[in-house]
Formats: sequence, structure tokens, C-alpha cells
Amino acid sequence: MSALAGLIHEKNTDPNLVETLARAEQDLQEYGIAGTFLKDENHVMRLAREEMDKKQKISAELEAKRASLSASAYAVWVEARKNNDYESFRPVLQDCFDTAKQTAEAIRGEDTSKDVYTVILDEFERGMPAERIDEIFDEIQEKLVPLLKRVLESQTPPSADCLKGSFDLEGQKKLSQEIVTALGFDESRGRIDVSVHPFTTSFSPADVRITSRFSDKEWYQGLAGR
Repeated sequence: MSALAGLIHEKNTDPNLVETLARAEQDLQEYGIAGTFLKDENHVMRLAREEMDKKQKISAELEAKRASLSASAYAVWVEARKNNDYESFRPVLQDCFDTAKQTAEAIRGEDTSKDVYTVILDEFERGMPAERIDEIFDEIQEKLVPLLKRVLESQTPPSADCLKGSFDLEGQKKLSQEIVTALGFDESRGRIDVSVHPFTTSFSPADVRITSRFSDKEWYQGLAGR
């Protein structure tokens, strides 16, 4: 993973690619009628420039370290989760935090107008500042805490018997598949698999990967993972 990430980084920041991007930007300026005639193309070009600028600020060594750490940390996490042993994962998690901070500081450079977390967040939620995240969680807390309080203080809570028991794994998988299909997932344009850590990712509009995990003691894990 480390070697591959280094190679990809080298290709992504190749001088020929940088020059090609610059020529494309110039062409859009000349033929795009000040960005109004080719609106979509200008938007894609702006995103390409942002990504290029970010990649050029991250060294090949740091990119390789990120990939290597991602692979090794996942393996350590899987083992720690199985053994319910957080302490064995703690130093690796700290390394993940330190590396993410190092990457964000490299991207930010001398521009300290953005805090480090906003820079990190932009990789996953483009344009979302850390301040907005705080606002969202404050709003959730304001609404959720009183709701939980009312539920917990209720004198006649509904029966929770249906949430307990043993739940067939194959039945859970079938239900989850029916739900995502009803929501519009097209299996000819993606995959549904099982993973220790559920996630959804896409490599293109025609390739979406969904993973989940299932427990015969808890039905909600599989349902929420999709």
C-alpha cells in the first residue's frame, strides 16, 4: 500500500500533468466566455486545481506513510476489537491523529486562517467548516437530550421484547438487500459485502460499494450499516 500510494502520488503530481491542467485552465478562460458558457467544465476544472494544489503540498513520503498506516491500523483495530483491548490500539490511533494533523498542516501551509480540523474535514465534507459542525451538534444536543430524558422518565415504556433474541444472519442480509434495492441501489453498478467495519464508497457513478456487518444477537447493526 505504501509503495502504491507513493507511485500514485508521483503520477498525480507529474510535471506533464501540472502543465496539462494549466493549459486546460487557459483554454477555458479563452473559450468559456468568462465561465458562463461552460459552467460545468469550469466547476470541474476548479475542483481539479484544488486537488492538484493539495497533492503538491503533500510529500511522497507523507502520502506513503498515510497509506501504510491506514492498512496497518485497520489490522490492529480488527484484532483489538475482537479482544476488546483498546490499549493495544491506543498508540496506533495516536499515530493516525498525528499523521492526519501533519497532512492538514502541510496542505494549509502558512495560511492559518483555517484551523487544522477544517482542513481535514474538507477531504470528507467539502466546504464544511469546523464551526458548522459545532453548530450541528449543538442543535442535535439541544433536541436530543430532552427527548431522551422524557423517554427514560416514562412510567409506561413500550415493550422492547422484539429487540431481543436471536436473529438469523441470512435473513438480516436478505432484508438489508431488499431495503437498499428499494432505495434505488443497482447491483449491476456496485457490490454489497460484509466487513468488520461497515462503509460505503464509490469509485465512479457506476461502481458503488456497500459493506455491513451482522450479529445474531443484535439486528440493528446490519440494518444501520446499510
